[in-house]
This record gives sequence, structure tokens and C-alpha cells, in this order.
Amino acid sequence: MIRYLLMAAMAATLSINSFAHQAFTLVSREVLTVTEAQLSDLQKHATTGRVDGKDLRFAERDINLVVTAGPEDDMLSYRIQGQRNPNIITPGDVRITIWFVNTDGDMVHDLLFSHYMVDFPGQPDTAESAGTQRIAPTGEEGGPFHGEKIVITSNEDGAYRYFCSVRGHAKGGMWGNILVGVDAGAAPQPVARSARRNWSAHSCRSTSARSAGRCAAYCRTASAYAGRR
Repeated sequence: MIRYLLMAAMAATLSINSFAHQAFTLVSREVLTVTEAQLSDLQKHATTGRVDGKDLRFAERDINLVVTAGPEDDMLSYRIQGQRNPNIITPGDVRITIWFVNTDGDMVHDLLFSHYMVDFPGQPDTAESAGTQRIAPTGEEGGPFHGEKIVITSNEDGAYRYFCSVRGHAKGGMWGNILVGVDAGAAPQPVARSARRNWSAHSCRSTSARSAGRCAAYCRTASAYAGRR
């Protein structure tokens, strides 16, 4: 019986891996340090997508995006064109230039794109992903933000995800869908509510959110996502 179960588990793993692939290629990467004024200017010059509920639709095949992370009252989320974790919908064969800026005061974040087919565990697999390195927090009140400019290209049409790979962040709600050459109906379902409630202790130990007050607020924010996604 044990042997049968092991064989079944191996078969399932091979099946999942056989469908996973490198959905995006990282073309270039550049480390950034930006002020609030420079961030505002970048956002003004970003490609404007059409907002349709949760969807952010682009007609262009060459897109400029500004993505921020870590607003104080919603720490496990991304903001793109003022939208929280939107479904990014693009044509096929797309090229995306992304300015990712970590606006969080004391937590590390990154931004990865991948053909992720399962609910996010505490520590997501990043083997087939393309995106930024982990970006340091601001650190000082009013100080410049750390970030990274990357260029990625899609390898084929499909429904994919963008997410933060820091332990517990994606599981806590820091992820969204990116749909290349397909419509919003192909978007993966959100992570089950029960899966989002157990990440917080790991996150508080693995980030720079060391103070009791900050860590407690951090955990309360993530717990609230059970009713928001």
C-alpha cells in the first residue's frame, strides 16, 4: 500500500512538472533607487490599461508598468495603476518593461512571473519564474525607495501568475493573474481561504518586521485577506 501511494505521488509530481514551463524570459535587469517625485513621474509615463472591474486590459504588445509593493495599510499586495493585485490582460507575444518599487518601510519584497499551477505554499517554487531580485525596504522615513527595472517577454499564450516569493507573502495574498493572449475566464481561482491563515508566523520571522507592534499589525492585515479575495 505504501509503495502504491509513493508511486501515485511521484506520478502526480511528474504530471504537474510536465505542464509547468518557463512562461516568461527575463531580458534585462537594472537596480533602482527612486524618490517619491521620481516614482510619481514614472507612474505618469506608464502605459495606461483599461480598468474593467478586477481586470486591467492592455491592447499594446510593448507595455510599460509601474508596480509598487507594501502600502502601510495593505502590506501583502501590489498596486498597478492604482489597482490592487489586478488581472493583467495583454495580447500574445508581449514585451513588458516593469519598474518595481518597494514602498514598504521594513519588509523585503520581490515580483516574479511564473506558470504557477497550484495554490501557493509558504515558500513558493521559483525555478521556472522570471522577475526581480528581492528588494530591500525603504528603511528611513521619507528616504528614497529601492527597486528594480526589468524587461520580460512572454514565451507563449496562457494564464499565469505574478507573486512575491518571500516566505508567506504569496500565501497571504500577495499575488495576481497575468493573462497573455487569453481572456479573463482563464484566470486561476484565488487561493482557498483556509490556506491563507497559517503563513504569518513564518513571515514575521523571515522578514525585517521584528517589532511586536509591527509584526502584530502585519499578521492582522494578512488574516483580513480571508474575507477580501
